[in-house]
Amino acid sequence: MKKIFIIIIAILLCSCNNNTSARNEVYNYLNDFKNLNSNVKEEVEYIINSNVDYTVEQKKLYKDILYREYKSLKYDVISEEYDGDKALIKVNINVIDLNKAEEESLDYLSENLKEFYNEENIFDNEKYLSYKLNLMKKTTKSVDYEIIFYLEFRNGKWHLEQPTDSDLEKIHGIYKEEN
Repeated sequence: MKKIFIIIIAILLCSCNNNTSARNEVYNYLNDFKNLNSNVKEEVEYIINSNVDYTVEQKKLYKDILYREYKSLKYDVISEEYDGDKALIKVNINVIDLNKAEEESLDYLSENLKEFYNEENIFDNEKYLSYKLNLMKKTTKSVDYEIIFYLEFRNGKWHLEQPTDSDLEKIHGIYKEEN
């Protein structure tokens, strides 16, 4: 009887643990950004190095901007839904609004195009990119987004499905809502 009682308690603890583990899996995922874990740093390096338009100095600045973005990430779980081996975790995130800074740089560009011409009267993209990145670096405005994370329980563990591109853009602070 004692063994059956222990087994029942173990099953109950495991089933309760599974429900909270989906939430923890989302926390772990978002904390990887906040803590700049090695996978996040590798992804940032890949993104930055694949951008051939940036100078070495601009790449360093962009890396600093992304690191600041991730370190300042705030989030709260709004709701959790479980259906057997599937879970939906709804999260509100708060990030620096890098998209707003980019939009402001484009507005400034359209109104002051001549400022970004070189001596030969040719548009200087490097000058514009420096302007945009410096604006992104200076911005302190933040924005809230809602993200739904989908998880599946497999092999005794909750697994987070790949977030959508738009959800990743929200985490990066570059999400632009469709009108």
